[in-house]
Amino acid sequence: MRRIPVLPSLRWIGPLVVVALLLTAVTSLSADAKTTAKTSSTVTWAEPPSTPPSYISPLEAGSWFSVINYQDFTTLLYRPLYWFGDSGQPKINQSLSIGDPPVWSDNNQTVTITMKHWSWSDGQPVTARDVVFWMNLLAAATSPAATSVGSANAPGPGYGAFVPGGFPQNVA
Repeated sequence: MRRIPVLPSLRWIGPLVVVALLLTAVTSLSADAKTTAKTSSTVTWAEPPSTPPSYISPLEAGSWFSVINYQDFTTLLYRPLYWFGDSGQPKINQSLSIGDPPVWSDNNQTVTITMKHWSWSDGQPVTARDVVFWMNLLAAATSPAATSVGSANAPGPGYGAFVPGGFPQNVA
């Protein structure tokens, strides 16, 4: 078997090509980082394949109540009063919640929630009135007297996480 001699200068072409490609990738990444750091009115959001969000309201009927809509999309638009999950533990994450910890009184019949200083996208503060508004919407949507709307595939009103006798029916 006869070996073909390789010129010494050609031995470095492969590693030089790899280094050039790596430098190009790093330069491209840093350029992307600079462009995404700009202030913009457009939000780019990644989603799993073939599962786009299909409902924008936080009051989702059971047929629309999915991980994509509720957990991945709605919570980005409407911050929950209490954000659950802290360092992998099933507890309230106080730093992400917009309400301070609840204070119970009157033999655990009354709860007082102090709102943190959060604002809507238009700069208006999130207040207790917003929380009461949400509770009223939820009560109306889960009432047995509520008028049925929608179709057999997407009935409504309703709420995907509703349990009869639970919240908000157990609130006086």
